[in-house]
Amino acid sequence: MTANIGDFSDWPTTAEPGKAHCYPFQYGDLLRIWCETIGRARGVEPVFAAVSLADGTPALLLPFCIERTGTVTVLRFPDCGVSDYNAPVIFPAASALPSIETVWNRLVKSLPPFDLAVLDKMPGTIGEVRNPFAALATESHPESGHGVTMHGPWEEFAKNRLPRWRDSRRCLRNLEKLGTVRFQIARDRRERAEFLDALFRQKRRRFEETMAIDLFDHPGVTDFYRRTTHGGGKVVVSALTLDGRVLAANWGLLSGNHYFDLMTSNEGGEFRTYAPGRLLNEWLLQWCIEHGIRVSDFGIGDEAYKFRYCDVHTPLHDAYIPVTLRGTLYARAMRVHMAAKQALRDTMVGTAIKMARSKIQKFIAIRPAKTSPHLPAWVALIGSVSIAIDG
Repeated sequence: MTANIGDFSDWPTTAEPGKAHCYPFQYGDLLRIWCETIGRARGVEPVFAAVSLADGTPALLLPFCIERTGTVTVLRFPDCGVSDYNAPVIFPAASALPSIETVWNRLVKSLPPFDLAVLDKMPGTIGEVRNPFAALATESHPESGHGVTMHGPWEEFAKNRLPRWRDSRRCLRNLEKLGTVRFQIARDRRERAEFLDALFRQKRRRFEETMAIDLFDHPGVTDFYRRTTHGGGKVVVSALTLDGRVLAANWGLLSGNHYFDLMTSNEGGEFRTYAPGRLLNEWLLQWCIEHGIRVSDFGIGDEAYKFRYCDVHTPLHDAYIPVTLRGTLYARAMRVHMAAKQALRDTMVGTAIKMARSKIQKFIAIRPAKTSPHLPAWVALIGSVSIAIDG
């Protein structure tokens, strides 16, 4: 009933996506890096499952990890803030599977024991294919994904789809008065490292300004982005520079004719009025059109700028599925916490809490759970489960 990850020959990768339907966050080479960086730093147990028909035809591939939170063991997707869309890898044979409840019950019996499954940020579809796991959802995710479909000449697209295009041209002209302005995709390892370091620095400043949790303080996250940037997939790292100084940087993933625009940063301060982040994002849309890319996906988050020109909005779903009494109690506590967080959002009390949390974070680092510090290499690290279902 168990198998090695190496036996999953149909697992898609950046180089060979195959016939499966998935987001790049579920590509095998990126999952490998996740396990060797974030997974290892947090002390989680990656568990990958394969669901097939009785004749062995692959139907679903499921990347999971098991993490202990206090006294509760939680099953999750590999994420920690670096995956915008969590979902299984879906093959055509998935349409012949029985109900998702039947599949889930078989999985629960086959996977290592856990108290609660937290399957969040699940889209209802992957392309044109229905995501069966979305049917397990117990509630809607508070934020959605957003994207832009692109076609036609760039000038026509910019005029009709970018409401702030004239202001962007004005900002660019004013910026060009200060020196030499360049938009560029990183061409080599040195430029990738330079642009990525600028992005880290600028994003950290923004996290501090907004009193948000610093994503890069989580164990293994910066290592994940560095490893991925330098050879873990079709990563596009770009920047807007003024006389060689990075004023804005962007990090994204290219998958077929889709570009996933996942992180944008800007220098702020005296350059804020020039809107460098917006200029870089709009230049990337032009780059996408010129390279035959038809969709630019801005990922999860309901920031106002996305609603100005995004025409694709992807509702996301969460599933909290307890399998023990301890998991049931923990799920209830999580719901209360999330409801309180939403209710306090943008209130004076909520702002005070954010300020206190921000001050505490400067003195207390986010630490991984206390589990075994010695994790084996990739193949041994992945506990794998394979189940066959007679449809």
